[in-house]
Amino acid sequence: VLFWLLVAAPGRKPGQMRPMVLWPALVGVIGTLALVPLQASFLGGGTWAAAANPELIGLVADTPLGTSVQLRVVGLALIFLALAPVQWAKYVAAFGTMLVAQSFSLVGHTLSEPRAFLSVLISIHILCIAFWIGSLGPLHRIVDQVSARQAGEVAERFGRIAVWAVAVLVVSGGILLI
Repeated sequence: VLFWLLVAAPGRKPGQMRPMVLWPALVGVIGTLALVPLQASFLGGGTWAAAANPELIGLVADTPLGTSVQLRVVGLALIFLALAPVQWAKYVAAFGTMLVAQSFSLVGHTLSEPRAFLSVLISIHILCIAFWIGSLGPLHRIVDQVSARQAGEVAERFGRIAVWAVAVLVVSGGILLI
């Protein structure tokens, strides 16, 4: 979604990016939902029975992990809207992308103080990672579909943004590390 919004040539249709949005979002939903029974299994001694135990699943759902899973699934569902044939869909998908990034701030070390600052940092860090890594597939796909001149223009746009994204990624990661 970030590549589509920031780099892909103007005029590219959502349908052209469909596989690059649909499959990662679908895998993301499945993987995210799997976190709840996996955590329930961990709490129940690492058994398959614990992974399916409604009480343990309910317990996990009421934790920050459960809230993170819910927010991430909502964000991924909004990303699916990027495929809708309406102009505003890309903005809804961008909001979904931000929700997914924000969901990572609800678990882990970002729960310590200063929480708001750490939450913003991890969200920025995740967005930069998502942009850089998430651009590789679409870049490859576009290069195969357009002329050498157009591919060069897309690669140049990506490079200009990627330099800053990697710099922000390193700085935010360094601050989080400290």
